[in-house]
Amino acid sequence: MMGITFLAPWVLTVLVGLPILWIILRSVPPRPKTHFFAAVTLLQGIKDRETSAAKTPWWFIVLRMVAVVALIVAIAGPRIHHDENRAVSDNVLIVIDGGWASAPNAQMARSFAINRVRAAFGDGRRFAVLNIVEPGAIVWQIAQDVDAILNEWQPRPWAPNWESAAHVVTDLVEKQFDTIWLSDGISYAGARDPLLTNFEMAGQVSIFEPNANLIVIQDVSVENGETRVRLKSMGPTIQDGILRLHGVDPALKPIVIQDFTFPAFDGAGEYDVTFRAPNELMSRVTKFEIVGQSHIGANFAVADQLRRPKIAIMKSSAGSETLDVLDPLHYVETAVQTIGEVQIGTVPEMLLMSPDVMISADVVGIAHQNEVLDWVKSGGTLMRFAGPRMAAAAEDELFYDPLMPVKLRHGGRDLGGAMSWDKPKAVDEFARNSVFAGLTIPSDLRIKTQVLAQPDPDLAGQTLSSLEDKTPLVTSKTIGAGRVVLFHVTANAEWSNLPLSGLFVEMLTRVIRPNMAPQDIALIDGLTWTPVFAMDAFGGLKAVDDLGAVSGKQIASASIMRDVPIGVYRAGDYTIARNLGSVIDVPSPMKWPSTVSVYSDTDRQSDIDLRALFLLIGFSIFFVDIFASLWVSGRLNAATMIIAIAVLILNPHPSKADQTVPDEFALAHIITGDRDVDNLAHAGMIGLSDTLFQRTSIEPSSPVGVDLERDEISLYSLLYWPITTKQPRPSVEAYAKLNTFFTSGGVILFDTRDAGQGRTSTNNAALRELLSPLVIPPLEIVPDDHVLTRAFYLLQSFPGRFSNGPIWIETSTTKSGQSDEQPFRDLNDGVTPVLIGGNDWAAAWAVDDLGRPLVPIGRGFAGEQQREMARRFGVNLVMHVLMGNYKSDQVHVPALLERLGQ
Repeated sequence: MMGITFLAPWVLTVLVGLPILWIILRSVPPRPKTHFFAAVTLLQGIKDRETSAAKTPWWFIVLRMVAVVALIVAIAGPRIHHDENRAVSDNVLIVIDGGWASAPNAQMARSFAINRVRAAFGDGRRFAVLNIVEPGAIVWQIAQDVDAILNEWQPRPWAPNWESAAHVVTDLVEKQFDTIWLSDGISYAGARDPLLTNFEMAGQVSIFEPNANLIVIQDVSVENGETRVRLKSMGPTIQDGILRLHGVDPALKPIVIQDFTFPAFDGAGEYDVTFRAPNELMSRVTKFEIVGQSHIGANFAVADQLRRPKIAIMKSSAGSETLDVLDPLHYVETAVQTIGEVQIGTVPEMLLMSPDVMISADVVGIAHQNEVLDWVKSGGTLMRFAGPRMAAAAEDELFYDPLMPVKLRHGGRDLGGAMSWDKPKAVDEFARNSVFAGLTIPSDLRIKTQVLAQPDPDLAGQTLSSLEDKTPLVTSKTIGAGRVVLFHVTANAEWSNLPLSGLFVEMLTRVIRPNMAPQDIALIDGLTWTPVFAMDAFGGLKAVDDLGAVSGKQIASASIMRDVPIGVYRAGDYTIARNLGSVIDVPSPMKWPSTVSVYSDTDRQSDIDLRALFLLIGFSIFFVDIFASLWVSGRLNAATMIIAIAVLILNPHPSKADQTVPDEFALAHIITGDRDVDNLAHAGMIGLSDTLFQRTSIEPSSPVGVDLERDEISLYSLLYWPITTKQPRPSVEAYAKLNTFFTSGGVILFDTRDAGQGRTSTNNAALRELLSPLVIPPLEIVPDDHVLTRAFYLLQSFPGRFSNGPIWIETSTTKSGQSDEQPFRDLNDGVTPVLIGGNDWAAAWAVDDLGRPLVPIGRGFAGEQQREMARRFGVNLVMHVLMGNYKSDQVHVPALLERLGQ
């Protein structure tokens, strides 16, 4: 049911004066006076050629009265509202769940609440906001103040705080108010019920809850080379989805690795996405994401779980025909083949494959010792096992070996030997700070023989595992960025039954992949974890350094708190990921009682403002009145009026030339034919022009859209070309103009608007198709010392709406290097004619008619900082185009220093 309300109803009281207005209009022109004149009889029979009305025609009065009424009603602020969503109380409480599940529909929820608040502008009602995720005191304010609060609201990456919210609401039990609840659709095991009861007692309750389907990544696993991603849905999935793999390139820069499409699965339940990908590809994965599901549950962080390290095993001596049960390498190879990619060969062969781990068994002096030592220092792990040859080696051979973690004593300690024990020894419990912490030691595990370490003050700190008599079983030493680990027993069953136990595999796994420690490590008392990366509410991973360390029990708890966020944690050598799917079960949808009104969209419930309609009616009538008055007075003939009306109808827009020729420097963009893309590009050029005007001495003319087929592009220095898949291929003549444009000093910025996704992007494919007929010079990524990084601002990156995509420019032909006299290379003696990137710069520059940003960038302050850096890149780009490599010209340095008085 709908009704009409007014923002300023008191204005309608003016309508009471309409009868007075009628009298005034009726008396214009004034009524003539009657005088008797005897000679007037002489004028009888003569007809006047022109006559004047004695009073205003009635239809003129009605026309003007309607115009005045329309203007008065417009000033009163009429609007159509929906009665079923109209708050009736003088106080309205806006409740926001505000947690991670609110992220996908945050904008819709914000619009719904803002529409309700703006409908109350001027009517005296008071509003308050209760954000359940971080509840505070209830403050009643006017609608305009709450409108500002709602515009700044952002969801948080943790769960709502129902207990604190219930405590805040108890202060309102005796107050009457209506409630607008922005729900995320989750039941929270009945935690909403107490709040809902209080709200219904206070007044009517309206719920905004979009028909959304939350999909959560429950788990990711790798088995037999196949990656399995388990998804769970809270509601029906109505279309196919895309699973996106994020990772890093060899330079550790974030990239999108690959997308996988999975079909829709009906109803709430589980679905597995399985695929095979090269090990090198999977080793770079840092996060899985379900595209379009912008919340932390649809993002799964990876803490090195998927990477299979390269393991190199030193080949046994040539010609060895040892049985497998006696060959120590057989046990090692069997144990590690499930951990990583195993190769067996000589030391030179292994160094060529750049392994992560090298394993040797009973080798006294490792061949190519210096090369192996350099490899360890660069980050490799050398794992060594003792044996009869090592026990029999001369003392000086092992005492000074740089690839030994500890100094060894000559001989071996065994049953019946010179250094003997009465019975086999058991293994002592692993220390909490050991890499083996948390592993279960078999009760029947026994050590019969071992090599002994020389007593040393540092020995305790180098011991990872020891026997029950505290003699070292496994020792370790850090060398540079790598380490050497020694098992003081053999890799076969000759000295112990360790290689026959499952503990052997677990211990090797911990040494080879400390970052792959199982999740139960988080349960170990005394181990503290520091957040490294935390997810925001929308699933983005960001580095954090302001959160304190937490215990393992807190990480394993089934709750999402501010102090223990979803993300990646580190404790010593361990790195683990805390994901929503591994912390909580898939939430169940909320079922609201029939006593509340539930809305799922904003458009149907929005109030309709009628002010513009009544203003249009009023001014249109005044326009008609002017023409009619001229017509009645004889000052406007019919032919002139018909011609004027025909011109307005047939040509409503003033004529203009096919192309505006700029008098001064102007930014221009290529017209693609896609209206949305072209409008955004034009708004981006306006935003960049405003920035140039405000911050530099450049005063650009109004931006121009350029049609390659009709317009002359040589009039411009810089063209912005947004790439679309639907853009038609230019003609041969257009390509000829473009090639001439390049050679004559023009610059084109090609923007694929795809965050630099490379060959996987459809826009990138369209770019390659468009560029094929052009004479494009060799390209390279912008060097760190290029003039583009300092043409006006000092920049290290060139973000737009996206921040990670590279920019490609013409390759420098200069081979000069850096020196103290010339700190920057002399790159591109001129201006690069081509820049290619995908960061969607126009979206970051774009502003509306009031100078406000059109497109949201990032989240909160970080997003606005990214927008600022995008504007600075635009300024640098224009400066580079107009001034070339002036900033790299060292001939000006003496003059500048002299001017500065140095």
